[in-house]
Amino acid sequence: MKLLLKKLLLPDDVTVSVNRHVSPCYEETLHFHPAFELIYVFKGQGSKFIGHSINTFKAGDCALISPDTPHLWRNDELKGPDAEFIEVHFKADFLGEGFFERPEMKPIKKLLSRSVSGLNITGSVNKLLADRIKQLSELTDEFLKVTALLDILNELACSNEVSPLLKGGYNHQLISPDTHRIDKVYKFIMNHFCHDITLEEIAEVANLSIPAFCKYFKKHAQKTFSAFLNEIKISHVCKLLIETNYSVSQICFESGFKSIASFNRQFKTMMQLTPYEYRQYYNHVLSSRTKQA
Repeated sequence: MKLLLKKLLLPDDVTVSVNRHVSPCYEETLHFHPAFELIYVFKGQGSKFIGHSINTFKAGDCALISPDTPHLWRNDELKGPDAEFIEVHFKADFLGEGFFERPEMKPIKKLLSRSVSGLNITGSVNKLLADRIKQLSELTDEFLKVTALLDILNELACSNEVSPLLKGGYNHQLISPDTHRIDKVYKFIMNHFCHDITLEEIAEVANLSIPAFCKYFKKHAQKTFSAFLNEIKISHVCKLLIETNYSVSQICFESGFKSIASFNRQFKTMMQLTPYEYRQYYNHVLSSRTKQA
C-alpha cells in the first residue's frame, strides 16, 4: 500500500466535490489529501485502514475523515459484487476563512475538529445519511450542494451516534517521503499474514536490521509490528466468523495463529468477546434485521 498525496479535482469554482464510484477493487493505495472526506459505502466488503486503525467494512459503513489522514478501503472482490460508494470532499475553508467561528456554526466546527480521530457514523443518522448523500450526489447546482452538505454536517454535529475510530487521533507528522519501503512492508504483510512472518523476514523486506526495523515500523504505524500483525489477523478472523461456518479452530489456524489458547486470549483482548460470542452476537443481529425486513 503506497502512501500517496492524492490530488483532488477541485477547481477554483467548485466548493464541494461529490463522486460516485463503482469498482471491483475500490481503492488500491493508502493515500491522504488536503480535504475532509465523507464516505458512504453502498456495496462491498473488505478491510479499511484509517490512520493506524485497521477494521473490516461492509455495505452501510459511513465515516468522516480529516485532511491529511492516510486511509484505504480495500474491497474483497472475491467475496461479493463491485464496491459502490460515494465520496464527498471539501476543504476546511470551503465557506471562507472564519465561517465556522460564527456562534451558530460552533457544533459543526467541533465535529470537524473531532474528525482528526476519524468518525464512525452509525444508527439512525447513518440511515438518514444514506438518503441525504445519494441526493447530494444527484445535485448539479453548486449552491444546493453547499447547503445540502451543511445540512448533513449539522445532522452529524447534533447526533450522539458518531464515534471516534482512532484513539488519540492521528499524528500527521508521521507522513514521510519514504514511501517505497513502507509500501513493500505493508504489501508483504497483507499477502503473507496467514503464514508465520518473523521479524527477521520482515526486516529483510525493509532492508533494515531488526532493531532499526522495529523502530521504523513503530514510527509509521504507531504500534509494534507484532501488534499490527495481530490486528490484521483478528480482522480476518472477524470476517470469517461472520461470513463462513468454519469452526473456530479452523479459522484460528487459517488466519495464521499457531495456538488455540493464544488465539482465544488475543481475540478477547482486542474484541472484548470470545470468538464464539462474537459469532453468536452477529448471528443475532443478522436474524433481528431479517425479521424486521
